[in-house]
Amino acid sequence: MGDNDQGLIEELLEQVHVYNVNGNHEKANEVLERMLVIQRKELMEDDDSPLAEASILSSIGRNLLLLGDFNNALEKFNKVLAIRLEKQGEKNLETADAYKYIGAVLKRLANNEEAEEMYRKALAIKLAILPSDHMEVTDLYDSVAITLERQGKLSESTKLQKLVLATRLNMHGEDHPTVVQSYIGIASLLSGQDRMDDALKMVDKAIGICVRLQQQLGGEDDDDDDIDLLVLTLQHKARLLEENGNFEASVKLLNEILTMQKEKLGEIHPLTEEAYNDLADAYSRQGIPEEGINALSKILEIRRHLLGDNHPRTKELRFHLEVLKRRKMAQTFNEQGQQVMHAQSDLDEAIQHFQAALDVYNDLYITLPKDAAVVYENISTVKVEQGFLQDGITASAEALKIRRRQQGDDHTETKGRMEAHRSLLKQLLENRI
Repeated sequence: MGDNDQGLIEELLEQVHVYNVNGNHEKANEVLERMLVIQRKELMEDDDSPLAEASILSSIGRNLLLLGDFNNALEKFNKVLAIRLEKQGEKNLETADAYKYIGAVLKRLANNEEAEEMYRKALAIKLAILPSDHMEVTDLYDSVAITLERQGKLSESTKLQKLVLATRLNMHGEDHPTVVQSYIGIASLLSGQDRMDDALKMVDKAIGICVRLQQQLGGEDDDDDDIDLLVLTLQHKARLLEENGNFEASVKLLNEILTMQKEKLGEIHPLTEEAYNDLADAYSRQGIPEEGINALSKILEIRRHLLGDNHPRTKELRFHLEVLKRRKMAQTFNEQGQQVMHAQSDLDEAIQHFQAALDVYNDLYITLPKDAAVVYENISTVKVEQGFLQDGITASAEALKIRRRQQGDDHTETKGRMEAHRSLLKQLLENRI
């Protein structure tokens, strides 16, 4: 490769670094793809050229992994592995890294058995080359433990997690980022065994380490990695709090994380977007659409600034936000109908509100959500009160059909609807007799 090309490659590498530091992984990948074209044009006969290509492909794959484009990331890492095996063989640290990254993608795709297999291949290679207490070996034990946990193999996972923690404590002492990771991993195992109090205590220990690490830096020149680790640990605690039924404390913590990210990074940043997204997801799980819509609106503004109005991710979010707003509209129509129904005033007006809600749901969905079942149940109640028993049975049947499809026959709400529907059918039969 000529000096000019080498100079260009170095310049492009600097651009990649800047984009990645600022969280703009898509722009970084555009530059990496340009580097890949240059690499393929130059020195195709050189034995080192495929290895340089593998390095670029690996960088692209890592950025795709960060962007959540897992299938394309997997494709890139499989190409990297093929090159590494051909040029460097199985017993090579870079080959081990290729296996590791494939495992990381498979883990994100919830293919935990295959992810475990890839991690174990990487682990076997590194154990043959590096000391057993080497950081890279310990990290792979940690990754294997996570895949075991996700397969429900809690005993095996716990054994590995304890080994990892002991190794990290021996190497670094307690106040170290990798020890934080171990405490979080053990907390996850404890929560999976319904030992929520113990899990929260473990996460609090991890948070304490993160705070001490920041204090050791003096506060002014905070290390970004330590900041990110504190955020990740707080996010984990927020999830545990929600799982434990303490939604108010969970949301309070998520708002604190959002404030931290905004103060550190500003409003327009991918990690600030992530903090808003965590809030939106939490509100969505709790059925609080207003707050979820507010958070998603903030995310939309961030994406418009970072990616532009016409970017696929911006368009996707805009569509999703519109769906949520219309779902909220349907819920409002249903609530208005319920108010009229409970007031026993104009039941025809209540039906109009309920029908307006159904019109929104039918316009939005091919397969109606369970919220629509509630509307049909309200219509059934009103129709029966008006003396239109057959119409009430028809609406009840629609509600039952939705609940069976969305929740299954064994769900408590489905069983309740089945019982109510049988009661209406029995009433109809008695009237005919």
